[in-house]
Amino acid sequence: MSKNTTEGDQLLKFAEDLREIYNSEKRKKAELESVQDQLEKYAKALNETIRDLKEANKKLKAQVELEEKEKLLQKKLIHANKMTSLGTLASGITHEINNPVNYIQGNSQMLSDIWIEAEKVVSGFAGKAGNQTFGGLSIEEIIDVVPKMLKGNFEGCLRISNIINGLKNYSKSGESDDFKEFDVNEVIEFSSSILSSQIKKFTNNFNLDLGEDLPAVRGNPRQIEQVMINLIQNALFSLPERSAGIFVSSLFEKKSNDLKVVIRDEGTGIDKKILNKITEPFFTTRRAEGGTGLGLYISYSIIKQHDGRIDIDSVREKGTTITISIPVKGEKQ
Repeated sequence: MSKNTTEGDQLLKFAEDLREIYNSEKRKKAELESVQDQLEKYAKALNETIRDLKEANKKLKAQVELEEKEKLLQKKLIHANKMTSLGTLASGITHEINNPVNYIQGNSQMLSDIWIEAEKVVSGFAGKAGNQTFGGLSIEEIIDVVPKMLKGNFEGCLRISNIINGLKNYSKSGESDDFKEFDVNEVIEFSSSILSSQIKKFTNNFNLDLGEDLPAVRGNPRQIEQVMINLIQNALFSLPERSAGIFVSSLFEKKSNDLKVVIRDEGTGIDKKILNKITEPFFTTRRAEGGTGLGLYISYSIIKQHDGRIDIDSVREKGTTITISIPVKGEKQ
């Protein structure tokens, strides 16, 4: 009887131990499930936070882009206002300058007509004048110099008129409605003449090699002038010394049916790390010198409007080559 009681007590204790183990495991399971629930809540909250951060970041980027666009628009408006003011100023100056220019042209023409007859008299007097001079010039020098002076007067008047008219045209808005066929070589020559003082200041090695019988392209010549002026100015600013050169050429590539303008300089070149950034708005390496970072961006945008492209190749300390390609509309040559 005592033996059976002992075995029963042992079985009862074993059962209680099992129950205790079961209850302990059940509590642990419940605690684990509770922890898992908490982790799921934390994960959900974290995901929501990440989602909110992404949304906030998206809004922030959109806001930054909007502000950049507003800044760009403001810059363009300022530029447009300056160009409008330039147009108004040029228009007023044209009237004031044309009058004295007309006087010079008229007087030069009269003097030229007089000289045709006077030269015969002066030539006949040459042998009798001896060492006598007029205004420090001998008769022989007068005969040589006066025609050149008269020709210089005519060319100077024509140059003044072309510059004033060019400034008036350059300051126009340049909408796509102004697209027409034009000669790229004339645009290059005019842009170079506008920059003649800067060219003389930065280099004594400026070269134009313009192709002959190039087909006309369709576009806005005033806008292309703006591109040429921007790119030539950039090339000038990159030159380390006056002996360094700039070479501007034009050609027609039959294979691609593109008219190409190549501007090559012997400047400091562009670091490859920033080469892909230079057409971005407001990017400039000349901030301290007053650079706005809009020249290349505007040039790129204008050429894109003309269905063209700008390719840039640069080597540090050797120079940069910029190639503008504009398609020739119509049948391929």
